[in-house]
Amino acid sequence: MPAPEAATCPRCRLHLRPITYAGVMLDCCIECRGLWFDGGEVERVIGRDEARSLRERFSGLELRPVRLGCARGHGRLREVDLEPDVALDSCPACGGLWMEAGDLVRLRRHLPRPGAASDARLAGLHLRLQEAQREVDDERIDAAQETIPSTARHWLFQFLLGLPMEVYNPVRRPPVATYALIGITILVFLLQLGAPDGLIGGYALVPSAFVHRVAPWTILTSMFLHGGPLHLAGNMYFLGVFGDNVEDRLGIVEYLGLYFVGGIGAALAHIAADPTSPVPLVGASGAISAVLGAYLYFFPHRRIYMLIFFVLRRIRAVWYLGLWLLLQFSFAASGTPGVAWWAHIGGFGVGLAAAALHRAALRRRLAALEGAAD
Repeated sequence: MPAPEAATCPRCRLHLRPITYAGVMLDCCIECRGLWFDGGEVERVIGRDEARSLRERFSGLELRPVRLGCARGHGRLREVDLEPDVALDSCPACGGLWMEAGDLVRLRRHLPRPGAASDARLAGLHLRLQEAQREVDDERIDAAQETIPSTARHWLFQFLLGLPMEVYNPVRRPPVATYALIGITILVFLLQLGAPDGLIGGYALVPSAFVHRVAPWTILTSMFLHGGPLHLAGNMYFLGVFGDNVEDRLGIVEYLGLYFVGGIGAALAHIAADPTSPVPLVGASGAISAVLGAYLYFFPHRRIYMLIFFVLRRIRAVWYLGLWLLLQFSFAASGTPGVAWWAHIGGFGVGLAAAALHRAALRRRLAALEGAAD
């Protein structure tokens, strides 16, 4: 029996990637998240009775040729309008069915027994598509960052500032939350310039006061205050470099949760290190350290530029951030003043743990949803 032709996305014309969901092998497009169902596959996803009803409805409706071609190369697909908001494409030669992203959700509302194609079944498939897309993105980025050339601009930036620069780590979604955090923090700093004593005195975290339950809200407000323009610029730069990728991986809500929980954890670590300190704590570095911890967990193999003995190197994020963390422990142990080292360490730990919990919860949820689809 001849092997089936390689499947190609009818819309993007890219090779479809095989994925397994609840024991069913499907072909998906990583770019548009469209799905190609060969004969029998759609029954396993939406339910046998529903699929039979779907094909019966096909036979009674007018099929129109469309510009999209069959994923298996059998010519143009035929489109049918099942409902005003549901249009599906099928191949008359092989019986294959093409569904755009969202078609399954819209289709479910018009099935005879919506319970068969349950929310759990479709949510699990959506998660599986997301994971497949991330896997392919990681493969592409890992390959691309090895070939992107370094320039004199990169060397000069490292020589003058020594701040981290990613070699290549694009995102699929605009980092709305990261930009919002940067904008709000800058706005607060501008307000701080107009009334420095009032904001610092009323909204900075003082460990000795906090342990006596004085102004407990400062554990949140302090992360939006900064000691000066350089303090602000350094923190916002790190947030901009590493925050967009973490936000892209977690989503806006979980990312904001990570940021604020990380900032609180960092402040508590700082207080635990010296609960009698009367020195106000300000700055977003604890929350940003949580972002760095999550970045290390999600993207350990991304490359970061680093100047070593005047030679520009590309080192993995696990080494760069590992060295950064080691320096925080070193400075904390030596009692180097002026920086809340334990806040950095505490925030980093919270971010690392939160990222690991997120990954474990995602795997458990996907396994549970796949079980519900059987």
